[in-house]
Amino acid sequence: MKKILILIVVFAAMAGTVIYIFRDDILQYSAQSIVKKNLPDYIVVDKVVFDYRKGELIFKGLAVKNPPGYDEKFLASIGTLTCGYKFRGKGIFEGIEVTRISAERPAFYIERRRDGRMNVNEMGPVMSSGAIERSPAPEAPVSEGKEATIGGKKFYEFFKLPDTVEFADGSIIFNDLTAGKDGYKSVFGRANGNIRIELSPDYQIVRAFTSRGSGVVNDDQSQRIDWDIWLDPRRKALTMSNRFEISGIRIAQFKPYYDRYSPIDIRSGMASGTLVFNFDDGAIGSMNTIRLNDLKFYVKEDSSAAEFWRTTVPDLIRYLQSAPGEVTFDFKIKGNIGSPEIYPGPIVKQAIQNMAVDKISQAIQQISQQGQEAAAPQTDAEKVMETIKALLQK
Repeated sequence: MKKILILIVVFAAMAGTVIYIFRDDILQYSAQSIVKKNLPDYIVVDKVVFDYRKGELIFKGLAVKNPPGYDEKFLASIGTLTCGYKFRGKGIFEGIEVTRISAERPAFYIERRRDGRMNVNEMGPVMSSGAIERSPAPEAPVSEGKEATIGGKKFYEFFKLPDTVEFADGSIIFNDLTAGKDGYKSVFGRANGNIRIELSPDYQIVRAFTSRGSGVVNDDQSQRIDWDIWLDPRRKALTMSNRFEISGIRIAQFKPYYDRYSPIDIRSGMASGTLVFNFDDGAIGSMNTIRLNDLKFYVKEDSSAAEFWRTTVPDLIRYLQSAPGEVTFDFKIKGNIGSPEIYPGPIVKQAIQNMAVDKISQAIQQISQQGQEAAAPQTDAEKVMETIKALLQK
């Protein structure tokens, strides 16, 4: 019996030694198995690295599935996602609180189908792991689908997640099939910033999506853009706010978006300034001020774009022709997405008014000069001209 006890002690000591030596591998295997097994169905990952010494949980090849009916397989893919964490109790099985999230080389695929539906607005069914229709009620419950548990706790009870992800060297790919016959794709690359996703307590409903950051357009360092975006994906009609600070943007590359509303055919030119596009259930509220440099254009023979402008289009064109090197152009947009109304801003409005004053002044001056001596005192016609000019400038 004594020998048996000695053997048991020896084997126990050996087992303890093996566990101690390989404790990192054992913990790594356990953590990876737990995390990969219990991730929601809409998330896939190649590898999970659990570094308990640094307090980091690292996901390699993480991706979020796209809703059905869209071109891309994933809505987002991330080369490396690093999460700072701490245990919510004495061990891993009591839960994990993620304290920070940072992403390296993320790619976000924003798609709009020809019917106007957007993938970011269709994430409810994907996150609930069920084929359901989105309810018009903002906080309506969704199908439960498969609900995994960890140690008797639901996923959202086991994991506590922050709402913000910092990203570096990322890209945002927009694929808009409503823009033109063949659709339009643009890329904001070399992007740095953050994304904030406000979720319901059970992580089943996306309440809001916001992003702030900066990057370059179509891999061109000279074309820079800063953005501040907010989106409510629960609303059926588009509800979001967008503010862009742009620098050196080549205008013609976005022709599919502006051409229908433009009375001119822009061949080349660059834009810098501030663009603000807000949407509330599809209604537009927009105020924009940009500087146009080296603008080259032709006046369209088709005058259909004039119906969108709440000003005289020929005057607008004369203003743009007045300073081909650089001209400031500000404008407002109201109405709805289908039939927007475009108004000149204060700068353009004043310039058009001044051109009208100059035109009237020249006409009156020509009349007043007829039959008058060069040194004659100011005529009544000239006095009228000065009065009209003063009134129009007010």
